[in-house]
Amino acid sequence: MPHRLVFFPDYRGANPYQSLLYAHSAEELYPEPGSIAEAIAVRRRQAPEEATIFHLHWEDAVYRNEPDEASARTAAERFAAELERFVDSGGTVLWTLHNEIPHDDRFPSVRAALRAVLARLVDLVHVHGLAGVRFARDELGIGPERLAVVPHGNYRPHVAPLRGPRSSSRSALGLPEDARVLLFFGRLDAYKGGAELLEAFGGLDRPELWLVVAGKQVAPLDDSLAALPERVRGRVRVEAGQIPRERIPILFHAADALVAPYRRVLTSGAAMLALTLARPVIAPAHPGLGELVRDGVEGLLYDPAEPAGLERAIERFLALDVEVRRALEVRAEERAGLFDWRMLGNLYRGLFAMLIAARRPMRRLD
Repeated sequence: MPHRLVFFPDYRGANPYQSLLYAHSAEELYPEPGSIAEAIAVRRRQAPEEATIFHLHWEDAVYRNEPDEASARTAAERFAAELERFVDSGGTVLWTLHNEIPHDDRFPSVRAALRAVLARLVDLVHVHGLAGVRFARDELGIGPERLAVVPHGNYRPHVAPLRGPRSSSRSALGLPEDARVLLFFGRLDAYKGGAELLEAFGGLDRPELWLVVAGKQVAPLDDSLAALPERVRGRVRVEAGQIPRERIPILFHAADALVAPYRRVLTSGAAMLALTLARPVIAPAHPGLGELVRDGVEGLLYDPAEPAGLERAIERFLALDVEVRRALEVRAEERAGLFDWRMLGNLYRGLFAMLIAARRPMRRLD
């Protein structure tokens, strides 16, 4: 049996990130989704000289669907025990730290306890940028010898921007051709700031401004939408649920910019998608976003501590003339081109090779 890679959780159906990562870096490891128990089973079948990497992504998947904190704690403790057993068998663990805290942080004490175990057991923590380095170092106590920085790749292998006039895309969405359109897109948890966005949108007396809200509303926005004045609510288009792949370019083509008012963020797949599809980003200047989007270059950033920062950023965007907006779009697409998966795949392959070379001696499983 050759070296193997087992990854968890499997979110490929909702997010192409994992598919793109492994397609460009780990073909020879035969990556497959699986639990830590399944990784142990793979390890059990291997010869001593062979290696198994368990690649953990969004770690809250271990417990997030449990009904209460006690059940979540039990699930996390079971996972931690199996992870230690996997490590004792000679298995190697890579943890990609996607977020400061999970999107739906219902059980913060469970999250903290599990992360303490991970910080002790994993061989390497992968982050997408320097904001992740600072968080892993300062909050989790991970030393530089166990940190690796490989950026989030673009989505060009998955989607391509539509070209030409926006009129057809806007017509498909029921938007006026001459409107100024903002897009709020993705898996819409509370941390993405949807309620704050709708409050800001409602406070702007700009009849030319329209908003498209597209994606699965994990934190429902019904109350925030209902609170909008009727004349404002009529300028909001909502597409709820998982957005089909073929629909994504139409949504971005119809928009002038992505608005991403995160409350907190380390890595933004939505912002990378916007750049890939040649759309600037309006967002708070959190360090993780500031590494990707530069103010006035690929988008507009605002101080997240400023009470009216989002409103002022939108007003600032509305004041831009058409030439400046087109320049932002060009630079956004150019920026995305720097994050080519073929280049990043070289880094990931080196990372996986290092983990294989540094694997522990195999111990027999009981």
